[in-house]
Amino acid sequence: MGIGRALIVGGGIGGTVTALALRKAGIDSVVYEAYPTGADDIGAFLVIMSNGLDALRAVDADQLVVNDSFPANEISVFNHRGELLGQSPIGGDSPGAPGARTLTRAGLYRVLHDELARRGGRVEHGKRLVAAEPRRGGGVVAAFADGTHAEGDILVGADGLHSATRGIIDPAAPVPRYTGLNVVYGYADGTSFPAAPDSYRMTYGNRAYFGYTTVSDDRTWWFARLPADELTTSELAAMTPARSSGAPARRSTAATPTTSRPRPPGTHRRWSWSATPYTRPLRQPAKAPRWPWRTASCSPSACATSPMSSGHSPPTRGCAGIALNT
Repeated sequence: MGIGRALIVGGGIGGTVTALALRKAGIDSVVYEAYPTGADDIGAFLVIMSNGLDALRAVDADQLVVNDSFPANEISVFNHRGELLGQSPIGGDSPGAPGARTLTRAGLYRVLHDELARRGGRVEHGKRLVAAEPRRGGGVVAAFADGTHAEGDILVGADGLHSATRGIIDPAAPVPRYTGLNVVYGYADGTSFPAAPDSYRMTYGNRAYFGYTTVSDDRTWWFARLPADELTTSELAAMTPARSSGAPARRSTAATPTTSRPRPPGTHRRWSWSATPYTRPLRQPAKAPRWPWRTASCSPSACATSPMSSGHSPPTRGCAGIALNT
């Protein structure tokens, strides 16, 4: 039995790229996003490494990302006294191919969603997955919190760290746990320290870690990694009263932990606070589930990494793909 339609749960980066890939393969798909609006103002910034650009090239989307980003060619590492410890290039292996690129998560989201729409792809908002069952004769039926259903040949979960799809595959699957680090991201219009165009300057302290890069308009994008107790959502919200009231703010407009996704009014523009999560790799259940899943990963975590991770993505599963063996 061939695949005629795919149901993709989650309209973030992973779900959107999956939809682009399926359309290129001639497979129809619909993306179902739980939140009622898009994520144009969610997240801070990240680096897409050369393998990520290779993956985007496979779906003819690499140039879109290059056009909306700037180079990340080199990392310089300093100790807490400001002494240079070493420098390392960040580059691709393919001759002539662009190296790593820095851009905001919102920018990446926007260009990918715009391209999916241009190619005729569909995204339905307000569709929170609550159940999925095998369809008689093959395929799957997905049920959403608003009472609607969708039918397809396969179901792909791209619904993030707290994946509902993962829970359907295995209700006993491990959940994320806090590992002791908070990460703050920010943007500064003027600084007294050396500019770092197209590169990252990283400083290791005894307990904390700081890094920054300089973008084309001479603004500095910075981040700090701080060991601390986990902050609650209410504690984070209390740090950003301007965003809570919906009023524009210059100093701070966002503070959201990566382990949850609140949607108050306002936009991310100056700084955001995140809690670094961790979850073990998705394990296979000891006993086969009632219907035969195939598991696959469609998370872009292997392709994109936050600069705070020193070039390595955190060991998380942002997406779990499932399909019936029909």
